[in-house]
This record gives sequence, structure tokens and C-alpha cells, in this order.
Amino acid sequence: MPISKHDIYWNPQKSPYNFERYDSQLEMWMMEKFDSDPTVVKWMKRHGITIPWVDVQKHMRRYCPDFIV
Repeated sequence: MPISKHDIYWNPQKSPYNFERYDSQLEMWMMEKFDSDPTVVKWMKRHGITIPWVDVQKHMRRYCPDFIV
């Protein structure tokens, strides 16, 4: 089974959007888990949040979390 499957997760139950794109099979499984987990109130992948950080060579980097839950 390929891990790098890109597609659209239609009609998520707990996302504010009517679809979310996923970049791997693992991300799709997480979306399904978030929707079925009663302890999760909301989640989203299209959040626009990036976290700046500096690596050991003093280069500025940005980390974008896969999900906000």
C-alpha cells in the first residue's frame, strides 16, 4: 500500500471546511481518527500557522504543523 497518496478528504465532520487535502495515507487516517474521536471538538489542516525557528547553522526555518486540533 502506497504511503504517499494525495487526495481530498470530503465532508470532514469536525473541520470548519467542507473538504481538507491530505498529503499521505497517514494524514488521511489521522483525519478519520479526529472525526471519530469524541474528545476532539475541532481540527483543521488548512490553518495558515507557521512557527519560525533557527537551526544550528543560524539559518531561519519555518515549521508548519500538519494539523491544529
